[in-house]
Amino acid sequence: MEKIQSFFAVGGIRRNKVNNSVVFAVQSIKDLATVIIPYFDKFPLISQKRADYELFKQVVVRMIRK
Repeated sequence: MEKIQSFFAVGGIRRNKVNNSVVFAVQSIKDLATVIIPYFDKFPLISQKRADYELFKQVVVRMIRK
């Protein structure tokens, strides 16, 4: 997770001690629009994940437009 965060240079890592999991999260709309979305547009996901990403992208775009 730390390498992913370092690669994108945005977001944060949270550890959940209850279920022993780690989550990388980007909460900034600006970071999503300028870093994460352009990356996945350039390197598309495969299968159902791509459809999920396209819906996610639409939500981000609508949030930017308010």
